[in-house]
Amino acid sequence: PTKAPTTAVPTSSPTVTMAPSTNAPTSNAYHLVCGSMGGCTVQTMVAAVATTHEVRCCSDVSLTDWNSHKNCDGLGLWGQSNLGNPNDANGCYHDETHESAAAICAAAGGRLCTVEELLSDCTRGSGCNHDWDMIWSSTEASLTASPTSSPVTSVPTSSPSSSPTNPPVTSAPTSSPSSSPSQAPVTIAPTDSPSSSPSQSPITSHPSSTPSVPPTPAPTSITATPTAFPSIPPTAAPTSSAYYTGCGGQHTGCGNKKLAAS
Repeated sequence: PTKAPTTAVPTSSPTVTMAPSTNAPTSNAYHLVCGSMGGCTVQTMVAAVATTHEVRCCSDVSLTDWNSHKNCDGLGLWGQSNLGNPNDANGCYHDETHESAAAICAAAGGRLCTVEELLSDCTRGSGCNHDWDMIWSSTEASLTASPTSSPVTSVPTSSPSSSPTNPPVTSAPTSSPSSSPSQAPVTIAPTDSPSSSPSQSPITSHPSSTPSVPPTPAPTSITATPTAFPSIPPTAAPTSSAYYTGCGGQHTGCGNKKLAAS
């Protein structure tokens, strides 16, 4: 038997229920909601579909062992966290992508809850200690990439940029001089006109036609060829033309001594 009605008198208009979500995600991100009001450091946040989080499910009809929290008694909504995970002792799901979370709820006969239903604590106390976890919702969100500081275009713009780049360096010489001219070029071949700073006198590998140094004075050494005039004056003429002669015998003596001619 179903539970006793929650209202004393029936309402005049039917209860509006939200359409269940599909298994396949249609957005790149969805809202996460804390499993209970005040149970987390943040109450809601946005997460990409590929990230993993806890799973709780909602149902618009009463299912076996599903709970109806007192906050949602008037909504005809039931919630469950023990969803039959064979790899968990309590059948809980802790790390699921949005797509797998939606598929788990559909397989259990329910759907993912909306942000409003989770914020109303419709699944609070349904198990798995998820009251302090961030739960997947069926409410879509969007994640935008952080904008870059300035656009980078592959083609130049028609107007100058606010921060122009440095002057380009060209491989070929320009027709006009640069703002900062380089040093005087060094050429391999000699120029037609003298340079501003002439080099020292050249040293050639071949002898020049004129002597490089002044000629030496007349030689002072003895030459191999005799000179035309004697270098030493001749000696003087002899000083005498006759000499004395002596007597040849001591006992016999000699006649008159005469001076012999030379």
